[in-house]
Amino acid sequence: MLVTLDTDFANIQDYPPSQNAGILLLRLGLTSNRHVLTVIRRLLPLLRNEEVARRLWVIDEHSVRIHE
Repeated sequence: MLVTLDTDFANIQDYPPSQNAGILLLRLGLTSNRHVLTVIRRLLPLLRNEEVARRLWVIDEHSVRIHE
């Protein structure tokens, strides 16, 4: 999977979810290492139970959206 802060990866026509190993797009107000790691740690339980491949995950401080 690719974990990125680059919002270009949200373009599902350029990066179709069905054709990749999974994209986790972090749309965060703060992009310090500490804040990014805090958000990812909160996300880990969900990642253990959900399929990542062939999906675009858009994560912000308060929500997770999954596009297939």
